[in-house]
Amino acid sequence: MFTKARLVILLILLSVAGVMFGAYKFYFQEKLAGYSRDQKFHDMLSTALKDLNNTFHGTRPEVVTEAWSAQVNPWNDALTQRTGYFSFGNWLEHEAYPKGDAPMIRFWYEDKLGKDFNKFYQDMMKKVPDLRGFPSADQLIGAFNVTMPADWSGVNVTEEMVSKELEKLSFGFAASNLILDAKPTAVYDVRPWPERVSDESKKLLKVRKIGLRFQIKTKELVGFLEKMRTDKRYFTVEAMRITYPYISNPAEPELFVELLVSQAAYAKPSGNFLASPASMAPGKTDAKNAFAQSFGGARKVGRSRAREEDAQATGQPQELGTMGKAWKWFRNNILFTK
Repeated sequence: MFTKARLVILLILLSVAGVMFGAYKFYFQEKLAGYSRDQKFHDMLSTALKDLNNTFHGTRPEVVTEAWSAQVNPWNDALTQRTGYFSFGNWLEHEAYPKGDAPMIRFWYEDKLGKDFNKFYQDMMKKVPDLRGFPSADQLIGAFNVTMPADWSGVNVTEEMVSKELEKLSFGFAASNLILDAKPTAVYDVRPWPERVSDESKKLLKVRKIGLRFQIKTKELVGFLEKMRTDKRYFTVEAMRITYPYISNPAEPELFVELLVSQAAYAKPSGNFLASPASMAPGKTDAKNAFAQSFGGARKVGRSRAREEDAQATGQPQELGTMGKAWKWFRNNILFTK
């Protein structure tokens, strides 16, 4: 039989059970979940620490990365010095289309072709006055694969198109002067080959080849080959054929030479070719991902605290959290107070 005392005791027990359940539901359960997350994060940090110790062998990471950085600069300096040897020099340089008051680019290009060829042949006669033969302008245009203005009929000619053709012309003239400086007795063909990227050099070199057919005396040929060998730029003789059918001729022989010469320029790869200290860092791990997640969580906590401070500063009512809502429910429904 329920008496008033037993009823009061039962209500007290139910109240205590409700308080304990509410405290667990709205406080301890969230705390335990937080502890579980913290334990997982602790395990990830321990894994990251082990990875760092394995990678840096117990040395402070900044000490190791500074040592690596000290090695990168000498590598870059050595690369800069060595790549200077691989270049086309000024063989591709040419006059640019003038800005401002200038004729139409097509007419300017046509006029420049005539002036450049006239200057080249005048310089050639001064350089080798006894030269018995050299390709004509039309032959050189075909050998250099230079586009003539008449080939652009009905085409909107751009500076880029003209610059590309003038590069071919400059390279062809430079290749011609290369053999003319050797004082040949006759030149029959000067034929530049299209530029290509060398697979043998892992695509780090752009290669341009020149085919030459000429007639020259032995002493001058030896000097010509020696000059290319000792030049500060990269030259190499890919193939060479020497013939002289007139062995009974008592005069000094003029050798018939066919030569394939290559030169190369450094083709800088896209991106950073050398390894940087950042790229030498340990590989990504779960702990690294945990760091990113923890930084995100830290930013969220910071924003929550900022909102609390803003609410206190402005005097506006602060939005209740989980514990605040639980206490409000317990106070209104169990204690019957406000």
